Amino acid sequence: MASLGHKTYPGRFVMRFRILVLPALLALLLLAACEPDLLKPSVYQLDNANLAPLFDRSLLMSAEGDFTVGYRNYNIRADQVTLTWRASTDANFLCYRLLRGSYTVATITDKAQNSYTHTNLGANAYYDYTIATVVKTGMDLADTLTVKTASLQSPLLYWRINFNGTLTLLWQDRADIPGDFVITRDNTEIATVAENTTPGYVYSFTDAGVLPGNTYSYQITKTGLYSDSNTATATIHNLYTMNPPNLTELDQTPGETEVTLTWTENCSAETGFRIYRRLLGAPDFVLVGTLNQTNATSYTDAAGLVMGNTYEYRVSAIDANHPNDPFETVMSNTRSITLYDSQVLSWNFDSGVMPPEFTLGGDADWYLVPHTLLRGWALRSGEIAHSQSSWISTSLGVNSGSAVTVEFDYRVSSESGWDHLRFYVNGSQVESWSGNSGWQTYSHTFTHNSPTLEIKFAYTKDGSVNANLDCAFVDNISVNFVPDTTLRLAATGGAQ
Repeated sequence: MASLGHKTYPGRFVMRFRILVLPALLALLLLAACEPDLLKPSVYQLDNANLAPLFDRSLLMSAEGDFTVGYRNYNIRADQVTLTWRASTDANFLCYRLLRGSYTVATITDKAQNSYTHTNLGANAYYDYTIATVVKTGMDLADTLTVKTASLQSPLLYWRINFNGTLTLLWQDRADIPGDFVITRDNTEIATVAENTTPGYVYSFTDAGVLPGNTYSYQITKTGLYSDSNTATATIHNLYTMNPPNLTELDQTPGETEVTLTWTENCSAETGFRIYRRLLGAPDFVLVGTLNQTNATSYTDAAGLVMGNTYEYRVSAIDANHPNDPFETVMSNTRSITLYDSQVLSWNFDSGVMPPEFTLGGDADWYLVPHTLLRGWALRSGEIAHSQSSWISTSLGVNSGSAVTVEFDYRVSSESGWDHLRFYVNGSQVESWSGNSGWQTYSHTFTHNSPTLEIKFAYTKDGSVNANLDCAFVDNISVNFVPDTTLRLAATGGAQ
């Protein structure tokens, strides 16, 4: 038999190439279609967009954006979130891709599967999710959603010692999980208190199984179906005491005839406090307010104050449960405050003309846009490319040592986690935002320590991807400060 030697057979080789190589190339192409970068919504134009895979928000939140719905039906827990979306109808469906931020959570090839539970999350944290449909020719429509996992914060616990020797525990719920409260004393369970969903509700439990003069250790935990809250603990000496408060501070609400009093309470049995005031030079203090709250430490007085006057204040503690109904301590120490009027400097953005006091810079200038009928005009960042920035700033003559509050409205519509609106004071970044924020109000209070106060806003982009409107808006900027005991308000802003 003759040897075949080194002869080749082109027909067989081509056939073998088609059988072995072409399917592999096809598989690589399909895998490439599901690469994470392909799922960023700005990469592709809409293709085969039969139906957007919209998240079912009704399973997670109310129409107002309250996540209580998800906490109550357990779709949102402290450590996991169950997401549901509208199924795809694309004939050339390839996969769903679920992302948290820019990271892929799951790739789902079953078109009928329209829910996924993401586990191992942190409690009381916000997570941004995107669900996208990938088809064989690119990416279909996508939807984004922000979810906050349930808080497991411990109850806010305080207490009151009663005149008859019993002890009353009071607490407020700070956890998002549904459940009841278990109370233990010295590691022995003594009561369970049912949940009350009234906002701001103050729970109370009176322990009659205690003796005056003894010390007890208490724990309160909210127990849920899948998780429990953190535990609030307190070691309480069961001794009835009623001592006057120590008045520590008086503050004027900027530009308004209001005074906020702050004190430390020195009682174990008070049910509330009485606030007394007199005009400087008047003979007597007059009762101007009663606060029926245990463990309170502040009160705001707005009853008939006049700008320019000096007022003196005192505070006392009361026990409305005492047989002498009520028992009142002597009054606290005295503090005084003089109220100063405000002045206003303003630049109204609704003129549609950029105020000359503002300096523009970066790769593109900020400009004014008529935002909505209700809001009027607002500042908008310049249109910039990758790795560029657009900024606007203004300087105010504010004395060093002034207490300053800067407040403004902002809206960001950008690639979440990458492109940011940044807020600076005197060259230092104070805060930044990205993603889809909607209109929000931000306030920052600090002590100013230089002759000139500069506030600055910058929109900055990273090196890739455009998302959403790819810009930031700022409106209604105000700078409140009190130099040389004269309150001044420098305000810039559009219509509310």
